[in-house]
Amino acid sequence: MIWSEHGSLVILGQTALAWVVVLFHELAHLATARAAGVPGTISLSTRLQFLVAHTDVSGIWLAPLRVRVTVYLAGMAQDAAICGAALVLIFFHGPHPLLSVLVLTGFGCLVAQFLLFMRTDLYFLLQDLTGCRNLYGDSAAYLRYLITMRKRPDPLARLPGRERVSVRGYAVLLVVGTGACLAFAVMVTLPIAISLVSRAVHTLVTGSGLVSFLDATLVLGLVAAVELMWVTAWWRRHGHRVRTFLSGRSHPATHHRQSRAGA
Repeated sequence: MIWSEHGSLVILGQTALAWVVVLFHELAHLATARAAGVPGTISLSTRLQFLVAHTDVSGIWLAPLRVRVTVYLAGMAQDAAICGAALVLIFFHGPHPLLSVLVLTGFGCLVAQFLLFMRTDLYFLLQDLTGCRNLYGDSAAYLRYLITMRKRPDPLARLPGRERVSVRGYAVLLVVGTGACLAFAVMVTLPIAISLVSRAVHTLVTGSGLVSFLDATLVLGLVAAVELMWVTAWWRRHGHRVRTFLSGRSHPATHHRQSRAGA
């Protein structure tokens, strides 16, 4: 992964390759949905500490199961195709740092889809196969009901028996997965980011030549840009809840089906 002594080149190269993979992933969702006559839009959002892109193809719920599954898994198939193509090039032409990064990036995208406690592609497949309308939302409402010592109506009371079982099971996965993911962010991701920023700041303060100065400046700029994108996407998604909470009004629950496939 570290293919250059200049951190800015490593970050810039990996970021560019990652977003290329993500773009093709989302285009796969969009193309398969539109082939079935369903419109879709690609946008940025957040899932826990991650900045992600997703494709809103909510109309796919009206399509047959085979079509829905195709749309859900199209992005993963695209990631696998990119990994396969890069591996073939490595096999015939020898190893290359950027090809290795491309393989790891595509493989990382595939693995990330198994984080079912977030609304990944496989989450939407699971939601569909279990017949739940909003597996994530109902599970979150059930957890809030348990946390408040059951001082509010049981949100599972309105659900069919099969959905209740799925929601209870997913609620356990939601707690364990979210806790593990946030712990990883605190113990691994955050220290790496702090170390990266502190080194760049140290380089700017001590002054180690023009190349090092430009490298450190670019590192700080890239880190700041990504964080700003995350904050903007998070506020666009959750800002109304923050304003509702601060105003003291209750936020109405929604129980519609969701279908947002993403990377």
